[in-house]
Amino acid sequence: MLRFVALPLVLLFAAPADPDPESAFREIVANLRKQDLPAVWEALAPEAQTLMGRGLRKKMGAKDDADMRELVKAWQAKVGTGADSPLQMLSKLKVTIDKVERKGKEAVLSVRTDTPGLPRSGLVVMVEHNGKWRLKDIKQPGAGNAEARSQKANGIAALATLRNLVSAQAQFQAVGVVDTNQDGTGEYGTLAEMAGVAVLRGSKNKMAPPVLTPLFGQSKNGRITRSGYHFRLYLPGKGGTAVNEKDPAAKIDGRLAEVVWCAYAWPVKAGTTGTHALFINQMGDVLTTPAGSYSGENEPSPYAAFPPTADGKPAKSITGDVMPGKKGSDGRTWKPGW
Repeated sequence: MLRFVALPLVLLFAAPADPDPESAFREIVANLRKQDLPAVWEALAPEAQTLMGRGLRKKMGAKDDADMRELVKAWQAKVGTGADSPLQMLSKLKVTIDKVERKGKEAVLSVRTDTPGLPRSGLVVMVEHNGKWRLKDIKQPGAGNAEARSQKANGIAALATLRNLVSAQAQFQAVGVVDTNQDGTGEYGTLAEMAGVAVLRGSKNKMAPPVLTPLFGQSKNGRITRSGYHFRLYLPGKGGTAVNEKDPAAKIDGRLAEVVWCAYAWPVKAGTTGTHALFINQMGDVLTTPAGSYSGENEPSPYAAFPPTADGKPAKSITGDVMPGKKGSDGRTWKPGW
């Protein structure tokens, strides 16, 4: 069943104008890259329009008789297309059709993609309506119930958020708006700095324009919460010790902050809002581990994904290399991907 909250999964479509489902879907992907969401709305089958329309009106506080094309435009403007927008990943969408099963006026396309932040495979259901192929549903293999689909969608959103942090940090560091040791090399930023909410270290100004939306600057106890996941970002202090958003900026080591940062994401409620904890750093590779006890207030330590020291003690620095597929300092195995 289509769900509006699972935006990256739901929006694999746009207005088809081809006589067969394969050609129509290829046109769909091409249109989606343009982020023409009003055309996306027109491509939905009637039952999908009913379901998505209900969710969109609720999100936007619109009346039942609202013009849906205008409402879609308003929603797109609200979400934006910046580095942290869930729409950003769609501009580089590439999808391969592996198999088509067609029966009468319905076709099921087995598709796969390597686009970051999206599932690697799925089933696209298209139906012929008034002489045009329209999207009816998108299904994920193994997502057998609403809770499983919600957990998967939240995990995908968390993954996309972490990948967007890599892009935002790269932009922030490259422009050199923070250079506390004045050596001519920019430093990585806090979430609030990148969101243009906090005054930049060593300055009296805020970043303008910001590389993240202001929502990233609205942290609680140094963390932010989005789509069923908590997020915390760390910069290095003296000796590589972790400094987070709630700590005094003076603790951040200017030299190390030129080369190192990391972040974690974990479920608000493990088993309900998500199934895995995630890690990323300046290298851009995501590592995951089953959430287990990482849930709500019980979060990973800043050194959780880093390997123990040579004498077997937990790491005390975020400057070291992580070891994909090996045990971290928390005793868990942190693996690449999902």
